[in-house]
Amino acid sequence: MSSTSSRTQFTTEGFSNWKNSSDRLIEHETSKNHLNSFIAFGHRSEMLGRIDTELQKQVEQEKSYWKTILTRLISVIKFLCKRGLALKGDDELVGSKSNGNYFGLLELLAEYDDYLKKHIHEKGNCGSGHTNYLSSNICEQLIQCMGHQVLNAIVTRMKISKYYSISLDSTPDEGHVDQLTVVFRFMEGSKPVERFLKFLPNQGHKAQDIVQIPKRISTTRWSCRSDATKPLFHGYSQIKSTLDSISNNLNELSKTRDEANGLYNKMCKLETGIYCAFWNEILDRFNATNKILQAPTLDLNNAVASVKSLKCFIDAQRDGFSIFEKKGKIISKSNEYNDNKKQSRKLNIRLNPLDYGKGPDSQLNHSEKFKVECFLPVIDQMPSAISQRLKA
Repeated sequence: MSSTSSRTQFTTEGFSNWKNSSDRLIEHETSKNHLNSFIAFGHRSEMLGRIDTELQKQVEQEKSYWKTILTRLISVIKFLCKRGLALKGDDELVGSKSNGNYFGLLELLAEYDDYLKKHIHEKGNCGSGHTNYLSSNICEQLIQCMGHQVLNAIVTRMKISKYYSISLDSTPDEGHVDQLTVVFRFMEGSKPVERFLKFLPNQGHKAQDIVQIPKRISTTRWSCRSDATKPLFHGYSQIKSTLDSISNNLNELSKTRDEANGLYNKMCKLETGIYCAFWNEILDRFNATNKILQAPTLDLNNAVASVKSLKCFIDAQRDGFSIFEKKGKIISKSNEYNDNKKQSRKLNIRLNPLDYGKGPDSQLNHSEKFKVECFLPVIDQMPSAISQRLKA
């Protein structure tokens, strides 16, 4: 790409004066020879100056053609699915009266769309081995892709909402086979919405059988519990404020106000704050371990090591009561235990002679009492259960 004029040492006999290389490079970059070569390179890099220009044009035209066709096919599928209409017919022949709603709508659109009319005329009824994107297999694949996109959108909105409920109902299909419809209800902004998720095979009509379904919908039960405690811990103050607002709202039913007031009073207790901080920490670790155990590439050694690590983590929490107590005081905004607010009972020596001689110094304070009677028993139960799993 170099021209015969304005040649430098870099394009002729070579360059060896490295002591002055920076000056010579600047001189070369600003030379007419280098600038002309760079402009020629830019022109040849463009599609119009390449040897495969016609091939690139053909590729772009092909991409645009099929994109236009798929846009029309997806529009027809969306129209039929929104109205719950059947897509398939008895055959897949263009012009047949029994080719179903899908082909029927495409033929109707083709009467007013020359692009689609040309496609159906040239590529319809060609049989297998010819690409036309009109077959039922392609239609089902498009429906699956669209279904995945809708499912992902629903899950994303549910995660943003954080709180949701699951509704299950048994519905027989045309073959009189019972199926369970799974419906999620959650909040989008200030409005409640309801979204159908999927059908599941019905395992029975008893309450115990139906309860097992939501457990299989979620990835793991530990994930559900962890996801429930995490927003409670991080949104503790907001939840308390909302409950207080509902309890004081005269427009609400008295039953609703009473329930909100009861929940508000419980969340104001230091004990509730401690339990919330404790279970948020514990269930988060259980959830992480459970995901490791459900990995498809997990081997036995890593599984045992993960469970042992979880057991060591639980054992270490015995000495962490002061940390959970501190977190509980922060989120509940209370520094006193519920028992501390009650008047201390005066000892009756006549009814309880064994209490005689016991002074106030020999009794546990409220913090130690909660730790011994409530916190440590929960901690002690979990390692024993994990040890049984390891033995199994």
